[in-house]
Amino acid sequence: MTVDGLDLRAWVVRDLGEPARETARGAWWCCPFHQDKTPSFLVSQKPAERGRYHCFGCGADGDAIDYVRRRQNCGYGDALAALGLTDDGSERAPVVRREPEPERLTAPCGVWQDRGIAIVAACRAALWMPEGARALDWLRGRRGLSDDVIGMAALGYNAHDRHDDRAAWGLAPELDDHGRPRRVWLPSGVVIPWEFGGELWRVNVRPLDKKDYKGPAGFGNGLYGADALLCDLPAVILEGELDALTVKQCAGDLVTPVATGGTGGSRRVKWLARLAACARVLVAFDSDEAGDEAAQYWLGALPNAARWRAPWGKDANELATAGGDVRAWIAAGLE
Repeated sequence: MTVDGLDLRAWVVRDLGEPARETARGAWWCCPFHQDKTPSFLVSQKPAERGRYHCFGCGADGDAIDYVRRRQNCGYGDALAALGLTDDGSERAPVVRREPEPERLTAPCGVWQDRGIAIVAACRAALWMPEGARALDWLRGRRGLSDDVIGMAALGYNAHDRHDDRAAWGLAPELDDHGRPRRVWLPSGVVIPWEFGGELWRVNVRPLDKKDYKGPAGFGNGLYGADALLCDLPAVILEGELDALTVKQCAGDLVTPVATGGTGGSRRVKWLARLAACARVLVAFDSDEAGDEAAQYWLGALPNAARWRAPWGKDANELATAGGDVRAWIAAGLE
């Protein structure tokens, strides 16, 4: 159902901050539904498309109700209530425009975790089998990760696309724009699990031939690597998991690396509180315009934070694979 008249753009601004750019077509953000390094999430301003969003990276598409349901992991009725609509969606509540509620600061439901854990285990085993040889070579040769770090991070390999029923992940059924049941897609690629407190919060997949990260719907808004944060050790915030693993491999005794999974991820009190307790925080988002803009949020939210760009690489992993000294870069940031 398209909700006419609701200001979807204002809702997205309250959720993600100001858009990265605006064009005649509409406002653009980095997509909140996958790890997006360049703004590919559009809230259209065209009259025929007003009140709808579309991501040109992961294909997410819908109206205000779809957006609230996905961001808050809630049902249709709860989304209507959050939007200030009656139960049948036919009328808007008068005067009051309700703010989006914060995302749940918990891991996904038990069914989601059970399915995710089973897939992560299978993919982890597959990485070290003949079918995973190409992915293992990519992690070692193209990304410069050691076998110890690959094993510690429980990285795996999904050889073929998986399309599951939403019920298999504990998710409510949904229909796409063509009236067909939506399915949960796990593409082929390197599988990266996000764990915190003994629970699985997210499963990201990095295709070997593409830069975009994708993962199954219904994940929690976590902070990759947060379990390792210590009060007496500085932290470094990066965008991607592979960047965090690179820093851990090169300078894990100097800092605790964490990753937000994109420029708009992890902006929740649960993670702010843990980072604020660290001795110092380096905000090492990518050395580009999107990274600089996103870093401003963390600099404003954390009194112990400082911006620290990779000197001649876009991110930590690019710096390492280009022959740069990641350890020296981190040490200089701590001086």
